[in-house]
Amino acid sequence: MSLGVSVDLLATVSADVHPSHLQLARAKLGRVRLVRRRASLFFWITGMPYQAASRSGLAKEYLADDYDLVILESEAVAPVLKGLSARDKVALRVHNNESAYFHALARSEKRFAKKAYYFLESLLFRHWSRRVKNRCDYVLHISHREFSREGVGEPSSRVRFLPPHVDAAAMQAPRPKTRGSVLCVGNLFMPNNLQGLLWYLENVHELLRARVPFYKLVVAGNTRGAGAGFLDRYQSVEFHDSPTCLASLYADASVFINPILEGAGVKMRSINAMQQGVPLVSTSVGVEGTGLAPGVHYLGGDTPEEFASAVERLLSEAGLQESIASEAQRYLAEVFDSRALLSELLAS
Repeated sequence: MSLGVSVDLLATVSADVHPSHLQLARAKLGRVRLVRRRASLFFWITGMPYQAASRSGLAKEYLADDYDLVILESEAVAPVLKGLSARDKVALRVHNNESAYFHALARSEKRFAKKAYYFLESLLFRHWSRRVKNRCDYVLHISHREFSREGVGEPSSRVRFLPPHVDAAAMQAPRPKTRGSVLCVGNLFMPNNLQGLLWYLENVHELLRARVPFYKLVVAGNTRGAGAGFLDRYQSVEFHDSPTCLASLYADASVFINPILEGAGVKMRSINAMQQGVPLVSTSVGVEGTGLAPGVHYLGGDTPEEFASAVERLLSEAGLQESIASEAQRYLAEVFDSRALLSELLAS
């Protein structure tokens, strides 16, 4: 809205939306329409990825207005294309290489049925994503890495880099501390998040407990009611199941960790921690697509010793915490303010 445009929202939901949330959306947007997602085993025979087939109700939503631009948030909502007129300009916002993302989930998953589902989605998205991109006028990548890969040989007017928006004015100033906690945030029902956390606990956690007397790990995440009993066997671990607000956890943290080993696209938890003024230690996968420089914007480690040493340095050096966090915020303010890029697209 700060760009001087009006926005209508057409969204899919898998459960009822709380009236207060719907009221807030309608106060800030134009028309808001919700379409219920469906679940059926028969979706597999459509040849569509399940993520798209479950949103097939969008195909019945005919958009009467002529929009200057229709933005699809991922290939999963592509069924809505059937309801568009030939005059509508369509932009696809690519959050991940979906085929690579589901393949990574399959590698992380231990349960056979889930692993098979992720592999099948990976195969189906390989063809589906190509079809959707060919149908759209613009392809907008949130990951600079994936934009660079796909942008080669493409007209620059069609394939563009449009990162997640970061509001520099809303960033929290870094608050260096040498006795704060180490914070890890992630949805623990996702196999790649769980895999990364277990790697950290089994390979890095005990190294830090032996080296840093005041070290404590704080884990916060949604378990979808399953709980996190597996954490009970580790000492110096505090768990918060599905917290409604993370502000106090960020405020107490000296370091934010992203130990993820598999994934695709931009990992928003890394970006969120930087916005909160907390210095980041991450694997190379955890900062893919961001353009962040190791040693300048974050400290990196892909082996247990590298990761532990990076966390230990930040816990013991308040000056390094402030430097890393400040440089990260400066970079985000310069590169991740997407308003100028979006303004240019709308003007064209």
